[in-house]
Order: sequence, then structure tokens, then C-alpha cells
Amino acid sequence: MWVQAKEFVFLAAGALGTTEILLRSKAYGLNMSPTVGKNMSGNGDILAFAYNTDQIVNGIGTDNESYLKKHPVGPCITGIIDMRDEEVAPNVLDGYVIEEGVVPETLAHVLGPMLQLMPDQVKPKDISWEQLLRSSASKLKSDLKGPWEYGGALNRTLTYLIMSHDDNQAYMSLENNKPALRFNGVARSQHVLFLDNILGKGANKLHGAFERNPFYSPKFGGAEITVHPIGGANMSSDGTGKKGVTNHLGQVFKGSNAEVYDGLVVVDGAVVPAALGVNPFATITALAERSVEKLALQKGWNIDYVTQNGDFL
Repeated sequence: MWVQAKEFVFLAAGALGTTEILLRSKAYGLNMSPTVGKNMSGNGDILAFAYNTDQIVNGIGTDNESYLKKHPVGPCITGIIDMRDEEVAPNVLDGYVIEEGVVPETLAHVLGPMLQLMPDQVKPKDISWEQLLRSSASKLKSDLKGPWEYGGALNRTLTYLIMSHDDNQAYMSLENNKPALRFNGVARSQHVLFLDNILGKGANKLHGAFERNPFYSPKFGGAEITVHPIGGANMSSDGTGKKGVTNHLGQVFKGSNAEVYDGLVVVDGAVVPAALGVNPFATITALAERSVEKLALQKGWNIDYVTQNGDFL
């Protein structure tokens, strides 16, 4: 629960972990910006499915070696449709990317029933009798022989992943000494409907049903899913603690002014101040490397950036 360091503490527990640590530290009396835990983002993430299409997808993970030899399951996110070009989205906040996902093995047996029970499916309209029979036969295969059955409904299901932009209205607080994350109006409704329409057209072109993530149903309060929570210790937009928790190097402000804790540095997604509209890994890495480089220069330390890691082995 306690960390002691002579010069530096680099916080890299992820947006959720780092923000929780800072909130606990503030509760114990460490002065910092009043914006800690605020203005978090879900990176505009959307999870959706094209269920039971006319294409074989093989998008469900498994460790069954004999199955994989016949029907290899590819890694997650090997393809991307990039819609961030200025001609497509003159306003940067309207840009987005569409990627393909893979369902983890642990969810394989629950995904089928959840997708079949979803009340707001968008089914294809221009479907022939042959395609309707194929769809019914594929469902029966999955129901009788399991989610990995070749040609079954789940074997033909594509997982959509979208990264776009949201309004940074999430916040974390401590409730009963536990972190609580709240998303208020995380989805820009018109923007989400626009993206839903695009994904729905894609699913229907493949003669499959478009389905939002299973927890988006009104029964679950319209819940969204994000795999990229960012912010919470946001990089300040004016160099003071009034507009952020950290400065441009990730150093934590001591309050609302520009004074910082020299040796308390955030180097993960918690410093990212807004949705990026794409997977944030490269941005987080670049910010972390920049922080270390600049702080090393301030201290007069030399870092060998030439020698490759493999050369040490």
C-alpha cells in the first residue's frame, strides 16, 4: 500500500489503476489538482457483431490444436478500415477506425445465446430463401455442435471494433474506499447512430444480422463497452492544475498552480487528455518515452538510445 523512492516514482498502473492510486493519495493528504479522476474517456469505443453471415470467419479463440490445424483462428485486429482522412471526416472528431476482433474462448458458449436473445437485431432485408435456409441451418449447427462448428452461426460471426471520439464525461471517485467509474453521456448519440448505420449496412451486405454489444440493450441501461479507458490524470491544457492533473511531462501538480512534484510522474494512458480515435498504445508509448527522455536531460543522465535490446543478450 505504500511506496518509498529516493528520486522518482513512475506511475504506470493504467488509466484506472493510476487514477485510483492518485485518488487514494489525495484522500491521504497529498495535495494535487482538483481535476484528478475527472474528464476520463472511453476512446469512443464500440463493440458490435455481424451475426451469422454468409462468410466463414473463424473468429472465436480456442486452444484445441486439432481444430486449429484445420481451421486456424487469426490474431485479433489484423485489418483496419481507416476513416480519419480529411476528405471523409473534415472535422477530426468525426473520424473513426473499424477493426476486426476475436472472441475469447471463455465467452464462446455464452455468446451465441446472448446474440440470439438480443431484441434489437438489424436483420438483412434482401435475403433469398436459399440464404434464409442457410442461416437457419447455421444456427442449428451452432446450437447442436457448439460455437466452433465449421459453418455454424458463430463460426460465421464477425466482431466489429470501432475507435472514435466521445465527450470525455467519465469520472472516477472513491466510494466506500473502492474506485467507482461513472460514464455520463459517454456516447454522442447522433455519432453512435451514424456508426451503427455503417456497421449495420456492412453486416447486412454479408446477409448477417447487425447486433450491438450484448450489454447495450435497454435492459442493461444502454451500457457501452470500452477496452481503452484513458485519462483521469489528464495532461493540462494550460500548464497548471486548473486544467489538468499533470504537466506535459506527466509530473503531478501540487495543486491548481504550475508547481509540480518533480519525482511523481505518470507515464501511462491516464495522462491522455482526450479520445484519440484509434488504438492508444502507440501514443501512450510515445508520451512515456518522451517523459523519460526529457526528465533524464533535466537530471543530466545519459541514456543509450543506439544499442538495440538484443545486443545486450
